[in-house]
Amino acid sequence: MVTVGFVLFGWVTTTLTNTLSYEITDVAFTAQLMQMYAGITVNFAAASNVFIFYAINSEYREVIKALFGCKSKANTPAFEASSTMVTVSSTSQMQKRKLTMASIN
Repeated sequence: MVTVGFVLFGWVTTTLTNTLSYEITDVAFTAQLMQMYAGITVNFAAASNVFIFYAINSEYREVIKALFGCKSKANTPAFEASSTMVTVSSTSQMQKRKLTMASIN
């Protein structure tokens, strides 16, 4: 709800400012500046999401820490990069196919 509130506030203020800018002033350059700076609220809302999610949700906090390479206190394997590589040999796949084909016939 917090992030939705920020986004809605940003879009409402931007829309109202852009709509009313021609009513407030007769100078085209001033209206253009008002419209340009009105977009700051939308950008603020978009940029604030990561900080709000970090403060509110522990899962987002763990993922954001992992993205920045910070060590997590909770050892959750879901966020750790795997250092092992699994390879499957083609001979074992061929044997499985032969067994499958033999069981079908």
